[in-house]
Amino acid sequence: PLLAPIHSTTVEFGTKHLLPLDGTGLAGWLTYDLALYWLQVNNDIIPYDDGSYYFTAGRTSRMGIESAVQIQLAMGLTVDGALTVSENRYAEYTIDSVHFGRAGRFADLGGNAVAGVPDLFYSAGVKFAPPGVQGAYLRVGVQGVGRYYADDRNMYDVPSYVVLHASIGIDKLQIGRSGSFIRGFIGMNNIANRKYAVAAWINPQLNSRRLPVYLEPGLPRNLVGSISAGWEF
Repeated sequence: PLLAPIHSTTVEFGTKHLLPLDGTGLAGWLTYDLALYWLQVNNDIIPYDDGSYYFTAGRTSRMGIESAVQIQLAMGLTVDGALTVSENRYAEYTIDSVHFGRAGRFADLGGNAVAGVPDLFYSAGVKFAPPGVQGAYLRVGVQGVGRYYADDRNMYDVPSYVVLHASIGIDKLQIGRSGSFIRGFIGMNNIANRKYAVAAWINPQLNSRRLPVYLEPGLPRNLVGSISAGWEF
């Protein structure tokens, strides 16, 4: 009974290019893409008390820029990066506090940052695939997320973080002339073993001491791996 139909309007403009680097003295390719977007949502659904019930914000507005670039060089080196910067706000949002046992009182949260949506994402990596070794590669990269809020009152923040990871593997190793191949990798995530929150409960419940418990911890340093086999015919 607290929800209404959602309506959204999105405007997006972008470009993407693949450019040869031969004229610069480097043999390879530069690929990049860039997108600008604006999104307005009427009756955006907002969870409360860890999803026990929901309100709808009258109107939320989101705008931002997304970009990515990749440079591939002939000697087997690839450098890539991605960046998203955005602003996410409640344009119109009034809460009727009757749902908190305080009938007749209202809270106007218009202008606050949208809960659970970081304004910054970024990543960067370097991959080396030796030309003389079929399919083998080594990759090192970082991934980061900016600070954001876990509640629509903007009282409980989720800290920013940066994690480092690395992997070594084989993209595709052909086995003889049969058409069969294998691929696989082994890697280490969160090499620095940092403590960070990978996600958060939105508008969390309070514990017995009236404190919010809302952070979901990311994994400590951990190993991952995969191997698969295929056959092309």
